[in-house]
Amino acid sequence: MAIENSGSPHPPTPRALRSGGRRIGDASPGRDPGAWAEAALRAAEAEALQAGRIAQLEAANQELREVAAAVAHELRASVRRQERFLGLLAFRAVSRLDPEGHRLLARARAASQWTATCLDSALWFDQQDNLPLTLRPVDLNQLVAEVVDDFRLELKERRVTWVLDELPIIHGDPGLLRSVFQNLLGNALKFSGCRADTRIQVGCAGDPAAGPVVFVRDNGKGFDPAQGARLFRPFQRLHRRDERPGPGIGLATVKRIIGRHGGRVWAEGSPDQGATFFISFPAARSAT
Repeated sequence: MAIENSGSPHPPTPRALRSGGRRIGDASPGRDPGAWAEAALRAAEAEALQAGRIAQLEAANQELREVAAAVAHELRASVRRQERFLGLLAFRAVSRLDPEGHRLLARARAASQWTATCLDSALWFDQQDNLPLTLRPVDLNQLVAEVVDDFRLELKERRVTWVLDELPIIHGDPGLLRSVFQNLLGNALKFSGCRADTRIQVGCAGDPAAGPVVFVRDNGKGFDPAQGARLFRPFQRLHRRDERPGPGIGLATVKRIIGRHGGRVWAEGSPDQGATFFISFPAARSAT
């Protein structure tokens, strides 16, 4: 087939259009190799600047943690001395104090012991991030059964019904996961002590393909859902200390450990209607 030629040695060039002072059809900055190089350089500089800031923040955070740990150790040593002095005072002044003096001394010793407990808990909590993870297949059925058996030895006359459903096998650190269930089951026992018949269930929920979700449910005191976010913060309490002893660090420990396993924790409940605590694990770390 023949192609007709107009006679011009070159095909006609389309008339350039103008837009915003630049002719459409001209070489744009996006196609200019120099512009690409400049943009890449700016992106690299921004990335390096961001990396530098992150490194500075990490260094500052590490320094703050070291200072906090050093202060906590110093305070713990001071509290130990206070406990010894108060013990000596109680021994020497036992026959000289009136009832009010004995009451005040007892309160001082209790406050000192509580401070020591909080400091020990803070130091222990800070160490959790430094513990190495030893990941291996963990049969949660066996692990939970062992934790329940340990609690049964302590319950004595208390009536507790345990409902243990089939649980998955996951990849995790056996020691840290044991701590998770010790805290969750201990928490369930603590806050269901108001019931004549305590019922605690451990089961599995959700779509296993998306990652197993294990729950611990009790029929205890429950909590106000509006205050639920505080449950997993260290040293946060929804009840008075005289009602529920302990420094309030157990659930924060659960959150930290599960976070290190790539999972998350949350809770559902309502006042006097019990509570359910959920822990999820990534699908990649589930095992069959």
